[in-house]
Amino acid sequence: MEERRQGVALPTASTSSDRLITWAAIATVVLAVLPIVVATVRTLHRGWLPVGENALFQIRAHDVFTRHPPLIGLASSASESTRTDLHHPGPLLFDLLAVPVRLWNGAGVALGIGVLNTIAVLGIAAAVKRAAGPLFVILAMAATAVLTWTMGSELLFDPWNPHSTLLPFLCLLFVAWVFAAGDLVLLPWLCLLASFVLQTHLSYAFLVPVVLVFAIVGYLRTRRSEAPETRAPRARLLRIGAIGAVVLALCWAQPLTDQFFAQGPGNLGALLTNGNAKGPTVGLADAPRVVATIETLPPFWFRPSFRNGWLASPGEVKATPALPSSAASIATLAVLGLVLLACAWDARRRRDRLLGVLLALDAVVLAVALYTAARAPLGFFGLPLHFFRWLWAIGAFTTFAILATIVRTVVGGDARRARSVAGAGLVAVAVFALLNLPTSNQGVAPPIYGIAVMRDIDAQMRALAGTGPLHVVLPTTFNDPYGPAVMAELARRNIPFVVDKATARQVGNARRLTEMTARALLLIRVGEQALHPPSAGGRRIAYHDPLRRSQRAEMVRLRDAIRVHLERDGLRLNERGLAARRRRELPFLDNVLLPGRTDPGPLIGAHFLAPLVQHDYLVHDAWTSRVDRYVELQARSDNETVALYLTPVNGA
Repeated sequence: MEERRQGVALPTASTSSDRLITWAAIATVVLAVLPIVVATVRTLHRGWLPVGENALFQIRAHDVFTRHPPLIGLASSASESTRTDLHHPGPLLFDLLAVPVRLWNGAGVALGIGVLNTIAVLGIAAAVKRAAGPLFVILAMAATAVLTWTMGSELLFDPWNPHSTLLPFLCLLFVAWVFAAGDLVLLPWLCLLASFVLQTHLSYAFLVPVVLVFAIVGYLRTRRSEAPETRAPRARLLRIGAIGAVVLALCWAQPLTDQFFAQGPGNLGALLTNGNAKGPTVGLADAPRVVATIETLPPFWFRPSFRNGWLASPGEVKATPALPSSAASIATLAVLGLVLLACAWDARRRRDRLLGVLLALDAVVLAVALYTAARAPLGFFGLPLHFFRWLWAIGAFTTFAILATIVRTVVGGDARRARSVAGAGLVAVAVFALLNLPTSNQGVAPPIYGIAVMRDIDAQMRALAGTGPLHVVLPTTFNDPYGPAVMAELARRNIPFVVDKATARQVGNARRLTEMTARALLLIRVGEQALHPPSAGGRRIAYHDPLRRSQRAEMVRLRDAIRVHLERDGLRLNERGLAARRRRELPFLDNVLLPGRTDPGPLIGAHFLAPLVQHDYLVHDAWTSRVDRYVELQARSDNETVALYLTPVNGA
C-alpha cells in the first residue's frame, strides 16, 4: 500500500509501521528543539544580559511601545562601502522582542530569540509534514539538528541579526518549497517569513526576493498542471491571497512610514538607489571560492567552519590562504551541480513533482548565493563571514534535498526500509542534539565577562534617577561591550539620554544630541581611563574593578620587570612566532622590533604581548610564567575595569 502526499510516495505497509515512523518523527522534532530550550533556560538561569551590539536590540525593542517606535532596522555595515547612511530594511525583530523585553528586560532578548528559533524549527517540521509525511520530517530535523550544532548553544538565543535570521531563513526555504509545490495555506507564513528575514539583515536582499518569486511562480505552475477538479477553488485562492497581502502590508507598514512620512530621506529609497558598493567587491571570479568554502569543501557547513570570523583581510581576497583555490572551488561546485542534476533527473523519471520543485529551488538559491557573494563589499574589515551566514542554512537545505532524493529512491514502497531510514535519522538527530547540550561558544558571541561586569554596573546606576537627559559619551575601544549595555539600562530606567549623530543611527534619531538638550554628561570609561576621574571633575556613579589592590600592585611590578627584560634581551619569538611574522600575521611588531633593539614602550603600552602569549609565539624561558601572569592581569584590567562619571555638560 502507498499513501501519496503532494507527489511523494510514502510506504505504509501497515498501520503499525506508519505509527512507528510518526512517533520517530515527533521524537526528532522534540530532540531538534531541545538544545534551543536548554540553552535559553540555562542562560536565563545564569542571569544573561545583552552586552555590546546585542544591547542595541534591547534598546530598540524597548522603544516599540514609546512615542518614537523604530521604523527601520539597525545601521548596516553596507554604509561603509556605499558611503551612505543605510540601515537594515525593517524593525520586525524589534517588534518581536518588544513584549518579552517589556516583561523581562534584557533577559527578554534571549527569551524572544529562543522562542523565535523554536518556532522556526517547528515550522520546518510542520511544512515538511504537510507535503511529504513523517519520514521526510525526520530528514529535515536531521539537517536542522546539525545546523544548530554547528551554531553552538550560545548562538541559539543570540539576537545579533546575522545569527537570529539563520533558522528563520532555513524555515523560509522549506515553506517556499512546500508552497511552490501546491500548498496554498502556507502563503501568509511565506510572506511573514520573507518579510522578517529580509528586514532583519541586508545580506538577504537578493536571496529572499528570488525565493519569494520562485515560490509564487512555482505555485502557479503547479496549479495549472493540476486537474480542474483538484485545484483549490478560486474563492479560496483569493481569500488566502488577500490574507497574504494583508500580512505583507502590516510587515512593511513601518519601513514605508519611514520612507514617505519620516524626516529626511527614507531608508528604503536609500537602499534602492545606493545598493551598489562604491568600493571593491568580491567579484564573480572569486565568488565561487567564498561559496565553496562552506558548501562543497571540508569542513563544509559543519561546526569548525563557523568559528572563523573573516574569510579574508582587506584587499587580500585573491591571495588569502583562508579561501580555497579557484580550481578546487569551481570543480567541487560543478560536482555539486552534477549531483543535483542527477537527483532532478531521477525525480523527473519518477514524475515526482515535489522533489523536482525542491531540487529546482535549491539550484536557484545556490545560483543567487554566488551572485550575492560576488556583490559582497570589501570594506575596512575585509570580508566578514557574518555577511555570509546564510550559506550554512543553504548547506543544510542542500543536504536535505540530496538526502530526500536518495531516500525516495532507496525506500520506494518498502516499509522495512522506511523504518530503517527513520531509525537512522532518529539516532542522528539524537546524537547532534545531545552534542549541542553543553555550553558551546563558537567564538562569535559577545564576551561572557561583559555580562558579569554589567550586572554590577547596572545595580549602581540607580544613583542616576532624575538626572536626565544625559549626553552619553561612549568609550573609544573597538567592539565595546559596555556603551550599548549602559544605554539599554538607561532606557529600562526611563532616563532620557542623547548621543552624537553616529551613535544615533543605532539607538534612534530621537536621541540625537540636536533633538534634546542634555543636563549633564555621562562618561563611560574602560581600562586605564576608568581609574582616573575626568579633568573637569564630577562624581563617579558606578565602578567595577576586577582586580584586588594587591593584584594591581603585582601587575605594575611585572610590567616594570618585563620592560627591563625586553630592553636587555629583546623579544624572542619561537619558530611558530617567526613563521607567523614571515606570513605577515604580526605586522604590529614592525614598530617595536627596531634594528638592534626592542622598543618595549609600545609593546607593553598597546598590550601586544597578549596575542603573542595566546598563540604561543614566544620562546619558553624563565620569564614565561611572569609574562603569562602579566598578560592575564593586564587583560582583565583592560577589559573589565569600568567606571561611569557624571560631569557638567562642558566637562568632556
